[in-house]
Amino acid sequence: MVEEYCKRVHEYFNGLEKHCFPFDESKIPKNGLYVLFEKSECCHGTCRIVMVGTTQEVNQLWWIG
Repeated sequence: MVEEYCKRVHEYFNGLEKHCFPFDESKIPKNGLYVLFEKSECCHGTCRIVMVGTTQEVNQLWWIG
């Protein structure tokens, strides 16, 4: 059951638009979740998610450093 949820999460987030460094700040939402992938690693036939998070400050999603 957990493996099926993991597969669904990977498929969902891999289906969304991805941004790579360097990126256009105007295309990144100011608030929300961020999901980081490892291009060289696969999980369920997609890029493996290595981190999921949110920002601690308002309007700082694009600046994660």
